[in-house]
Amino acid sequence: MRASPLVCSIRLLLACLALLGFFLCYAQRNGLSVSIVCMVDPDADNVTLSKDISSVTVPRNIPPSCHKHTASQVLLWPKQTRGVILGSFY
Repeated sequence: MRASPLVCSIRLLLACLALLGFFLCYAQRNGLSVSIVCMVDPDADNVTLSKDISSVTVPRNIPPSCHKHTASQVLLWPKQTRGVILGSFY
């Protein structure tokens, strides 16, 4: 049997491509979970569909750099929609 080379093998190339693919997938998930905080209107959680006055809203700690957007750049996604989007990546 002939020994296969380690440096120029197809197996090593596939392993490197898989590593690069997993890294890019992780970077995309991380970027989305960080940027969705600034893309969504902070008051979207305060809007409720029910007329229940006793519903308590929890204020979110949003960095000041997220408040520089115009009205057309802010998404009015409720918490359930954000959960579906983030859940599709995890």
